[in-house]
Amino acid sequence: MWKKLFFLGLFSMAIVIGTPTEHVTGASGGVSRTFTHVSGTGTDRFLSISSSTDINTSETVSGVTFDGVSCTQIAQLNDGDSSSNLAVFGLIAPTSSASPLDVVVTFSSTPADEFCGVAITCTDVHQTTPYDVADVQTASDTEVGASNPSVTVPTATGEVVFDAVGTRKSATYTVGANQTDKANIVQSFTHLIVSSQAGADGGVMSGSWSTASPWAQIGYALKPTAAVGGRIMSSLTKHGGLAGYGGIAGQAGGLAG
Repeated sequence: MWKKLFFLGLFSMAIVIGTPTEHVTGASGGVSRTFTHVSGTGTDRFLSISSSTDINTSETVSGVTFDGVSCTQIAQLNDGDSSSNLAVFGLIAPTSSASPLDVVVTFSSTPADEFCGVAITCTDVHQTTPYDVADVQTASDTEVGASNPSVTVPTATGEVVFDAVGTRKSATYTVGANQTDKANIVQSFTHLIVSSQAGADGGVMSGSWSTASPWAQIGYALKPTAAVGGRIMSSLTKHGGLAGYGGIAGQAGGLAG
């Protein structure tokens, strides 16, 4: 009689990218901008909030909340001409909701009018260390590479790489190879582009502007949840043969039971 052996092992859940919420406004909102996002009810949620804002001089994002809960800064920087600010914040286990909840982006001082924001909830993301340190780059519109943003994010199979790109320039943007546009929005001259890539594709997040532009770019990789699950090894023993596997069979049998 052939037997099947069961063993328990760690394997990675596949990260699922939710539907992005896009928001643009040209109206002055004082030191904060507010929009809503549906975080969903999936397991092991992680919320990322990206913003690109027209600034007067050196305004930065001082904080982001979702449903009143403070998010953690992943990275932020101004573009090479200090004409716009790009920021990405994240939140582990955001409030579970099938209804829209408030995202509030607050600045160090009142920025100019143009604002673009994108919120994305992913599920099956590691709840202790959801992402690695971000890679950031910036350029002015007179530098070499002003038309071609690029960051390289350390990553691995099973992870999902994201990048955000911002500028304040009359231009269009095309994402690079093996990337999927998740959002590509503009308010007047202020742009925000968010794209994703499978970790197996290497982590180079790039793109091209239609004309030389002062840009900022942030890239980071989300890590999947590690789950415990059973797997089957078939046709390993027959009539109690392959005695060397007896210990494994006994242990697996006990765990499976």
